[in-house]
Amino acid sequence: MSFMIPPLSLDADPSWPEKINRAVPGAVAKAYADPKEALADIETADAAYWTVPPELFAGAKKLRWICASRAVLARGSTMRWSSNR
Repeated sequence: MSFMIPPLSLDADPSWPEKINRAVPGAVAKAYADPKEALADIETADAAYWTVPPELFAGAKKLRWICASRAVLARGSTMRWSSNR
């Protein structure tokens, strides 16, 4: 299982990948300081923790799980609610 942690926020623990790799047999966890560093790995990642920037999400071919502890709309985004329920 390939597990990636996109660019970490300042309050994230940089030891997470090592801890995940030790705790989960077969896991390959990596963290990235810059989204550009993750471009190749996002293609084969099964899971991602934290916010996945749009440029990375577009390249995700196998991504099955995302955990975004701070799920918010990106600056400039708009939400449109449908009244058809």
